[in-house]
Amino acid sequence: SSEALPGVPSTKPAATFVGGSSHSAMDKASSRLSSTSCLSLVLPHCSLERSPPSRDGSRRPKSSGLHATSVTSLPPLADSIHTKRSKKWKGSVLSRVKPLNEAGEKRRFMLDFSHNPQFVYKRSLPSFVRKRYNSPSDELMPLALGIIRNVLRRYGSYEVHEEKNGGRVLSDAECLKTARMYLREQGISDVRVVVSRGLVPFAHMTHDKRGNTVLEMKSGVIREHRIQGLLNHEIGTHYLRARNDKLQPWSSKTGKRLYGLRDKNPTEEGLASLHSVLLRSRGPYLFHSALLYYSACMAHRLSFSELFYNLGQFIGSRDSQWDYCVRVKRGVMDTSKPGRRDLVCFVD
Repeated sequence: SSEALPGVPSTKPAATFVGGSSHSAMDKASSRLSSTSCLSLVLPHCSLERSPPSRDGSRRPKSSGLHATSVTSLPPLADSIHTKRSKKWKGSVLSRVKPLNEAGEKRRFMLDFSHNPQFVYKRSLPSFVRKRYNSPSDELMPLALGIIRNVLRRYGSYEVHEEKNGGRVLSDAECLKTARMYLREQGISDVRVVVSRGLVPFAHMTHDKRGNTVLEMKSGVIREHRIQGLLNHEIGTHYLRARNDKLQPWSSKTGKRLYGLRDKNPTEEGLASLHSVLLRSRGPYLFHSALLYYSACMAHRLSFSELFYNLGQFIGSRDSQWDYCVRVKRGVMDTSKPGRRDLVCFVD
């Protein structure tokens, strides 16, 4: 809609947005939260006119009139890896933290649980990028543990929760069919969908060698009642945000500097996690995000083997325990040493 919201200027240039059909899943998710106004899935038009230079000569974005949307009123975000010009890095973190020898190390570990996997990577991450993930905060540990224990108290075990709320595991063909149907409903035709066995997370957005956008999903783990949330997470949040971003005045490097934009992840990953559970009629809990947060915090203190045993108090499946450990230890070569990666989804 081109109608301006109350209190928001309608001056040009206004932000431009693209999305799916008016009856899409994300629209339904948005309507469920309209009464509390705590989440908006379609951003309002807002003024992005240049303001006069400040005293130091730099330009700052003009206030839109809403305190919540003012860039300068937001609390400080985590430092981006692009903060210093001397340390810009355009590589993909995900492509560099995927262990090449995961299958072999898993076989060895399942024969000897005291073994700490020694992961091998095609290329290592720059040291300044690794440091970005080495300062975990356990501030939300009580909340995460509360979610985990309440869910386990309600269902009895991790496995029962998965079966009752997730439904049956979909075949690769069913995953591809569902994802392609979702893309058609959203009016998206430039995303290719593939299913892979060696993927660490359940799914992620990536690009092939030609630069084409690809949705990659993990084979044999995606359940029938979870795939909608997964698509809301990857396509409805990450992909549409990236596509919309290219249409905005701040899409260039100059625009990002002008409007003081920083790393998107401190907001986007948390929003995507919420989108994963909004439409679930069965158990809309942030159970997996809480488990991942707990695992990440403990991985900073424990070795791979110790973390595996520790997660046994919540997870009965050895395969699932392994998956959580790999998820938070990926990027680490010698997993006998403390260290971790994933934390952002639950924190945000």
